[in-house]
Amino acid sequence: MDKAILIFGLLIITTYAKAQLAFEWYYKDNFNMIYESSQGEKLSINVYYNSNNERKVEFIKLDYYGEIYFRKETTDILPWYEYYFVTPNDEVIISTEVGFKKFNFNGDFLGTTSTAEMGPFIIDEEGKYIISQRLSSDCNVTKLNTDGTIIWKNSIPKAKYITPPIEIDGKYVVGVRTANKVNSDSIQFIKYGTNGNVAISKQYAMNDDVLEMHNNTSGLYAITRKGLMISMNENLDTLWTKKIATRIDESKGNEKGIYFYEFEDAPFGTQSIKKVNFDGDVAWEYTRYSGIKEFIRSVTLTKDDNVWLVCSTRVSNNLTLVLKPLNDPITNNPESLSNSFNIYPNPVEINESLLISSKIARGTLNIFDQFGYKVYKVLIDKNETEIENSLTKGIYFYQVEQNNSILKSGKIVVN
Repeated sequence: MDKAILIFGLLIITTYAKAQLAFEWYYKDNFNMIYESSQGEKLSINVYYNSNNERKVEFIKLDYYGEIYFRKETTDILPWYEYYFVTPNDEVIISTEVGFKKFNFNGDFLGTTSTAEMGPFIIDEEGKYIISQRLSSDCNVTKLNTDGTIIWKNSIPKAKYITPPIEIDGKYVVGVRTANKVNSDSIQFIKYGTNGNVAISKQYAMNDDVLEMHNNTSGLYAITRKGLMISMNENLDTLWTKKIATRIDESKGNEKGIYFYEFEDAPFGTQSIKKVNFDGDVAWEYTRYSGIKEFIRSVTLTKDDNVWLVCSTRVSNNLTLVLKPLNDPITNNPESLSNSFNIYPNPVEINESLLISSKIARGTLNIFDQFGYKVYKVLIDKNETEIENSLTKGIYFYQVEQNNSILKSGKIVVN
């Protein structure tokens, strides 16, 4: 029987959902979402008012375990804002009432592109701003030069909702909800040429909002608020439509699938994060039971295939969950997952040895302190391991990994 020494403090909180796991970290900072640099740095922006009642932002960087290791207050006062874009060279562009404000990933202010145009936007391959604008009675798609001057602007009459634009081969595509008559709206997909001409426009009888457009090597897709996934060809003809959720509030996509979150019976029901493949089938799901006034604000896909969530909560301003999709076959069966690794007795008395019973070959048991630092690591195999612990009274948490996938996570109670 192998023997190891276990000396550590309180751990971060870990939760279960189906066979999927997540870290939860609570912060008092008012995060909006997580941004990722080309080098994999994780950044969030804290919005607050200083002693002079000026609206300020603070750039905050988090490590893999959720610990804050960098804070910097911007030197620039930020007017009301809502929309962001991160460029390939790691510049954070923020759309504000006075124009586009530019920062680097360390929070250094780089300058302002003055314009009165504001809304969800992208920066195209030429460095031009493409903006979707939702107005009181219609919507606009506007292209701006690098100095903020308008190159062209197209109005979409009677449009109630418009997606952020996407760029496809030098053209720009948006989805809108247009009003025909009471209780009989439609969805319209429009492709604009680089000079602002309407290259293609297709309209479909659907009383729904188009939330986002997604384009990748598999095709072109639209996600609607009522939970529809629409597949289209390059001419914006619909190939198929599939119901994938009851309600969707935001979606993000990559070459592996489209992730979205939905609420059921809010604010006291469940919150689900799901990934669908490009046939519209759910390939992965994480379900979380929400508390009072608690809801998901944003979802971010990272380069290492993690999912970062920012949630508002009544307990503190926000909590951030880090999710990693698990693809190891052992995680597909919750019963086999539960039996693959056990640590006992649990609860355990102070100075009482812990036993590990493992059916996992070549795995690792990791322990983290309350700040997310790894403070203990032991290799495990298909055997029993005795751990002499020096734990004080409290709750501790562990994580079992194999081949860079988290197989199991849980807590240890010391009485």
